[in-house]
Amino acid sequence: MPKKILVVRNIPRESLGFIAIFLREKNISYDIIDADDTTVFPDPSDYGGVIVFGGPESANDKTPKMIKELEFAAKCVEQKVPYLGICLGMQVLVAATGGTVYVNEADGVKVKEIGVYDNAGEPYEVELTLAGRYDPLFNGIEEVYTGDPFAIKLKIFQMHAETVELLSVMQCLATGKHCKNQIVKVEDNAYGIQGHFEVDEETFNSWIAEDDELKLLDVGAMKVQYEKVKQEYHNNAKLIFGNWLKIAGY
Repeated sequence: MPKKILVVRNIPRESLGFIAIFLREKNISYDIIDADDTTVFPDPSDYGGVIVFGGPESANDKTPKMIKELEFAAKCVEQKVPYLGICLGMQVLVAATGGTVYVNEADGVKVKEIGVYDNAGEPYEVELTLAGRYDPLFNGIEEVYTGDPFAIKLKIFQMHAETVELLSVMQCLATGKHCKNQIVKVEDNAYGIQGHFEVDEETFNSWIAEDDELKLLDVGAMKVQYEKVKQEYHNNAKLIFGNWLKIAGY
């Protein structure tokens, strides 16, 4: 029997979304940890893969929770346990392996990426780098992407104010207009995604009802925007997460 996947949540509302559907389709079992200061993380090698989701904290926090989470992510990489970090989970991966997490800025001004569309009225997108186009995480992308084959841009939900600086041994697989390092790779099988492909309708409705940053936006307009992109979110999530499962040996 294949090993379970371990899901680490930093706040309950930031969870599996579309990923839960794909795990059920493949009959893959998983355990969930809601991380806090009292969490005792298991040995990563007990699991076939680890997914760490987002949350309101910073990877720079010196709390007992974050110190232990960083140590856990470092062990995942050290033990070569497949890792997928989303939002904060991506920043934890980079910080745990020697990179830097800092406030995202453009021309000296703090820039938050929040929601479905940016302030210019354009959907948030990430564009694959050359390394990304040839990485197994994006195998088959040409089958679901219908735009310019020489500039593969994937729509993605955003909700972050910090970003990362990579070490030279890390790879940037996708970039963004407002934030450079959007999808990253550390060693052979540890990946981080700054945004959220996993946002299904239930997750979206939960976030706009509960998240303080999203409440400041025009929720009605955001609902219309989400309807326009949700199928693409689903398609991207299915491809990327399906490929990550293959990388993890499922």
